[in-house]
Amino acid sequence: MAEASKNIRQLGLIIATAFVLPLSACAGGGAAYQPIVDGPQNAKFQQDLQQCQALAEQRGYDNSDVRTGAAVGAAAGGLGGVLRRGNDTRNGLIGAAVGSVYGASGAALATRTERKNIVKRCMIGRGHRVLG
Repeated sequence: MAEASKNIRQLGLIIATAFVLPLSACAGGGAAYQPIVDGPQNAKFQQDLQQCQALAEQRGYDNSDVRTGAAVGAAAGGLGGVLRRGNDTRNGLIGAAVGSVYGASGAALATRTERKNIVKRCMIGRGHRVLG
């Protein structure tokens, strides 16, 4: 029983680390996007850009999509690890950790793209000719 408790604590630490690392790598990503525009980049442009970037930051990385990606990845990885090595708990834990990182990373990258798109749409909505 002590071994199972130790494995559960290890899994918690691994998953927590696996969840935080991809998110910290994306910190500020997407919302800090500087679009390429056809037109002047005057004071009005800079003001609009700052406001649009602040709007994009409201879509945080700690969202349900990232949490779901981590959970689904952990479940699939854990099951795969156990099945591959004949019901070995340790391999299940490793599989869960790897799956969690993979699932959370994919969702975090999607969030980063979403934040860039928020900046683009916001700038277009304010009358700027955004090219990319």
